[in-house]
Amino acid sequence: MSTPTDLPQPTRASAPPEPDNDQGLPLPDVTPRYRLESGAHHSTWIVDCGYQSAAHLELQAGPYTLTQLTGDAEASAKSAERLCSLTPHPAVLRVDAVTSSQDSYHIWYEPAEAGTLADYCRAKGKLPLGQVTTVARALTQALTYLHEQGFAYSELAARHCVFTVRGELKLLAPDIDTRPLASAVQKSRQAEDIAACAALLWLCLTGEEPKAMRLRAPLNLAVPQASEALAQTLEDAIDSRAQQPQLADLLAPIELAADPEPLELHLSAHQSVHSRLPAYRQPAPVEPRRAVKQRRQIYGKLPDVSRGSKAPQGKLSRIRRKGKGPGRLPVGQHLRERWALSGAILIGFLAIAGAGYQLFSSAHQQDSAAPAAVDASGSLPALMPSEADQQRAAKAQQAETDQDQAVALEPSGDDIALLVAELVATRSRVLASGETASMGDYAVLGSPLAETDSQLLASEGAAALADMSTELVDISEITATENGYRIQATVQAVGYSPAGSDRELAAQGISRHDGRVLQDVELILQAEGGTYLLTEARPLPLDPSAL
Repeated sequence: MSTPTDLPQPTRASAPPEPDNDQGLPLPDVTPRYRLESGAHHSTWIVDCGYQSAAHLELQAGPYTLTQLTGDAEASAKSAERLCSLTPHPAVLRVDAVTSSQDSYHIWYEPAEAGTLADYCRAKGKLPLGQVTTVARALTQALTYLHEQGFAYSELAARHCVFTVRGELKLLAPDIDTRPLASAVQKSRQAEDIAACAALLWLCLTGEEPKAMRLRAPLNLAVPQASEALAQTLEDAIDSRAQQPQLADLLAPIELAADPEPLELHLSAHQSVHSRLPAYRQPAPVEPRRAVKQRRQIYGKLPDVSRGSKAPQGKLSRIRRKGKGPGRLPVGQHLRERWALSGAILIGFLAIAGAGYQLFSSAHQQDSAAPAAVDASGSLPALMPSEADQQRAAKAQQAETDQDQAVALEPSGDDIALLVAELVATRSRVLASGETASMGDYAVLGSPLAETDSQLLASEGAAALADMSTELVDISEITATENGYRIQATVQAVGYSPAGSDRELAAQGISRHDGRVLQDVELILQAEGGTYLLTEARPLPLDPSAL
């Protein structure tokens, strides 16, 4: 292979370069193997560094990923130099050295010899959802770390995502140090990175880069198994809308759709490294419907929320959900530690000051120790009917109409906590969209909560819901009742400034902590149609004397 002209030419030398020759480093025994990627003012190669240059650079001899920067590249070189001084992140390609010559800079990385994401997508086309999950995890983890350290990209593209022979996806060094920039500029740069990340995931899912908004076809036309929540999240991020999702929000619907799968790196890797790639095995087929316990593995160990009484014997042995498959799960956001839903539009939990009503209260509050009973009209038998034939008839009807929608699980405290999170997210979606016909997906029709939400959507202040977002930050207690559960939780509001005295806010369970607006709330769940739905949602006063 001929030596490329845009890298320093290998020359014969009888002695290693002088240590003080950094500015004009001749690189006597650096041999380019093949080009990895290139742009207008840079090119990236896989090179072999001999002992002479390695000794001068105080590196180990062997393969490296080498980026040559030309033109006005001082800022990019300084950004890479600062990254070199930080602790390496597993999703960011490690920078080993930054050097300069007469008219260019060189960034020396650990070797990434298995090609780029651009090569992989070009060869593979549409990626399976499991492989998209693998890519999404690496991208979001890398960008989260870089943003925390004050870095950003002027342009993030698929060619900047490289693979190692170990099967890892990593990002090349960013070229912008955002620390000296104004706060607004920093946020703008980060928003551009989030939009670029969403565009890369769109490319992985469809095989094509996303077009302009007016020309872009819906995601489910190209990827039928993609959920509505995934499509909406990616589009909101790509278009950089006012309520742009965060990186964790991009990852959540993808992780809910499929578990990560290994990549077929022989499609992107150079032939010379095929023998060093991990063996690829086709993943075993999985059922399209994923059990709750499988989804739990994504988010780690669930918190212990069963400090209340245990579920009575004979509670529901099967919990059925509306919709089929993981794509229809109403969560749509990532359940982080302590049941946090970052960026979820959990509309309706906090009181809107000056509007004359409370979003998270019921017009007809009932005794919390005795939740409302199921409406007799049109409802299925209770959880523990007195007559065995009624129970058998109910089970037969459930098996006939919703057999493929049922998910078997033990109704433990953790399972109920997960169901609560799904119901709350469904309520968020319905209130944000105004789809009153879908209210039965989360609430018992005719319950105090359903009536309150119907009045809320019909009021003049309903338009304000689109500008609010809240997140569920804690479930502190789950207590079993005769026909369901009582849940005590805490929510946080974003974009909401409470009005009123501290005494008035405390009566609504609202508090401020370090600039955050929190509210303590109580949810009442009731058995309905083989599952649990919400009947009441009301604030918990912080100080009884304030009432």
